[in-house]
Amino acid sequence: MTAPYLAALAALLAPPPAGMTRHETPAQHVAAKALAGDYGKLAAWQHKGYSAILRGTEPRLLVVTGYWPGEAGGTYRAVGGKCRPGTLASNKLPRWAYVYTPSWGRLFRVEDCGSKRNDRRNAVTKHGPGAVWADVWLASSSQARGRCNWTPTRAEVTR
Repeated sequence: MTAPYLAALAALLAPPPAGMTRHETPAQHVAAKALAGDYGKLAAWQHKGYSAILRGTEPRLLVVTGYWPGEAGGTYRAVGGKCRPGTLASNKLPRWAYVYTPSWGRLFRVEDCGSKRNDRRNAVTKHGPGAVWADVWLASSSQARGRCNWTPTRAEVTR
C-alpha cells in the first residue's frame, strides 16, 4: 500500500471533529442535527423529510423562482390546502419529494406545480438536461428579492 492510500484510509476511519457527525452530504448533516432536536420541534412533514434524507439523496441543479399570495396560483397548492413555508412547485421533481438547498438552508417539499413553459425557458435549459425549474413559495414578494430570479441553486432531493 502506498503512503497516499494509507493517509486517505486513515482520514476516512478517523472520528469526526468534536461536535460533528459523519454524513456524506450537507443535507444529511443538517438532517441529523434537526432530528436530534438542534433546531427545535419539527413538523411531521419535516421529520419525515429529514429521515428520508438520511437514507440518501440525489444531487440536482434547480433554477429557482418564487411565488407568493396575490400572484396567480400563489395561495393554494396542487395537492390541496393553502401554500405554506416549505412549499415548492416543480413539474419535473416527483410530487411529495423532499428538497434541501444549502444556499437557502432549509427543507422544502414538492406540493405544487406550475406552467409547463417554465420547464422550457432558456434560463433553465441553458444549464443542461439535468436542470429543473422550481418555484419556492414565499409569504411576500419582498422575500424573493435577490434569491428567486431564475437563480441556479444546488440541491439534494429524496423521496
